[in-house]
Amino acid sequence: MNRTMILSAPEAPRVLSTREVARRVLSDTFDPGFEDSDSPCVDLTGARVITPSFFDEMLNVIDERWPEAIRRHGLEVVGIPTSLSDGYRAVARAHNLEVEVADDRWRLRAPPRAQEIASRLRLARDFQMNDLHRSIFAARTNFLTALGLVVYTEFWGHFLTGRKDPREAFDAFMCWGMGEPYASIVSQEKGRDSSLYDLLRNGLVHEYAPKRRPRFVIVGEDGPMTDDRIRRDRPAGLTVSDRDVIIVNSRYYVDLKSGVDRLIRESDEHHDTIERWFDQINFDSFR
Repeated sequence: MNRTMILSAPEAPRVLSTREVARRVLSDTFDPGFEDSDSPCVDLTGARVITPSFFDEMLNVIDERWPEAIRRHGLEVVGIPTSLSDGYRAVARAHNLEVEVADDRWRLRAPPRAQEIASRLRLARDFQMNDLHRSIFAARTNFLTALGLVVYTEFWGHFLTGRKDPREAFDAFMCWGMGEPYASIVSQEKGRDSSLYDLLRNGLVHEYAPKRRPRFVIVGEDGPMTDDRIRRDRPAGLTVSDRDVIIVNSRYYVDLKSGVDRLIRESDEHHDTIERWFDQINFDSFR
């Protein structure tokens, strides 16, 4: 059964420009059977102007009311009084949709599952790494940066394990994603009847310092550095001894970023675990 939302009703304004207008008009004119449609459509015939803000809010309203409608069947938008510019494409990408022009209509659809996963992982990667870079070299928030580094290590490890166990995820990404010396430190702390996860991640999150070590040092930076210079001048991102825990934020950041990039690049090899964990994450937060 086809259902069409008509936005050419007499009360609909001809200038569809703001988020407020989008929410009001769509709320007033939604066909109650839209959720049963196998080819949902929005008809903008009669509108003289629309804007990316209106378009974005239109998609927000549809997502809120029927979150699976577009994913299952796509969406056609007809009667659009403008061309498909980069701004509208960016809005569609933010909703994880592809958009193409056919005749006088725009067709929006969700990308294939593997493409969707890769796109969302890259989006999360960019948010996190951009924030870490600003934290290290601009804001110089040493403790908050160290905290973010260990939490993000666990975040990405879940895509390697596909399971909820946080220590397993943390250790997995340390060993597979970041390599040496991190993998050796994971083994070292297991030999102490403890774990690096409890010492470092839980210590920073819950106690404001690593557990069971008398000295904690965070090494920050005084100015910008390239990744190559960091690799050359900062030989280790993490050092753990009987007395000390030393985090070099810039080197840990570079090693974490390299591991995340490798995971995304080799995502086909980890398809099963990534697929299991993917839907546990609210990727709509990364916009």
